[in-house]
Amino acid sequence: MKGERKYRDIICKKFCSYYKPGKEEISCGAFEFLKTSLTPEELKDLINGNLFINPFLEQKDLCQRCDFRFNDCDFYAGHSPDPCGGYRIIETVIEQQSNRAAAQQFLERQNDSATERQR
Repeated sequence: MKGERKYRDIICKKFCSYYKPGKEEISCGAFEFLKTSLTPEELKDLINGNLFINPFLEQKDLCQRCDFRFNDCDFYAGHSPDPCGGYRIIETVIEQQSNRAAAQQFLERQNDSATERQR
């Protein structure tokens, strides 16, 4: 349980607007995905942009394990724009990775164009 508290401190307390102290016996699918996929140190690296995640991960991959999916998740039901904290972390990291990749591709094209002009 002590290890799980580290994950709750990193994911739920910092990123989840639905988190309520005292309700630790239940968790969302994204929390479970992150907990089973990464150590707390890797999770911190992921949040800090030092670790990459599969950019093709989809909502269904995260939400299928979730205790809240059918009855209590306003985000899954389309009633709220706010996902859980774990989902928010993953969504943000994928977006950051995509932006970095796009910036890298742009710079490579610029370098290629400059090289072509020099010839």
